[in-house]
Amino acid sequence: MGVGLIDAIKSAAATAQKVTTIGGGQDLLVNYFKSKLVNSIGANTSPEGLLSRATGNVLNPNLELLFSGVNLRSFQFDFDFAPRDEKESNVVKEIIRIFKQSMAPKTGSNTEGAGLFIEAPNIFLLKYKSGNQDHPYLNKFKPCALTSMGMNYTGSGSYATYADKTPVHMKLSVSFTELNPIYNEDYKPSDIGVGY
Repeated sequence: MGVGLIDAIKSAAATAQKVTTIGGGQDLLVNYFKSKLVNSIGANTSPEGLLSRATGNVLNPNLELLFSGVNLRSFQFDFDFAPRDEKESNVVKEIIRIFKQSMAPKTGSNTEGAGLFIEAPNIFLLKYKSGNQDHPYLNKFKPCALTSMGMNYTGSGSYATYADKTPVHMKLSVSFTELNPIYNEDYKPSDIGVGY
């Protein structure tokens, strides 16, 4: 064994001895053995739990938030549909169908080698609009995939339809996830609004 390793072990032992001679450390050691004893007869407790009950103190977890990588942002949008006539009913049906079809992968059945590979679903380019212009305040989006879609055909809480069987009130919930993360360099001084 090297001298450095022996010194490190001695230092760790001295630190452990210091901790156990201080009241909290000693209590924790005693509570550790108490919890082992109590748990052996079927209880479900921990040394920290016993320490907390006995003294009102808890161990300092010394938490830190460490950067471990980037995340992709997700956005959920909810829409209410209450078609008033057959024309509006057909538009709602088309919207629902387009979302469902656009989130499904393609088999490439019209191409050579169909079935061997599948193609990615459609990509969405989302924008908040104010009239016919981009919204001057709200956030921007990177290209997104439609990752989930939920339909509630009883939007008012009860099932009711028109004569052609179109529900009178529907709720659509869609969730999009960006394909790329947001980086600091994505924010340009010339951007209007809050950026991404």
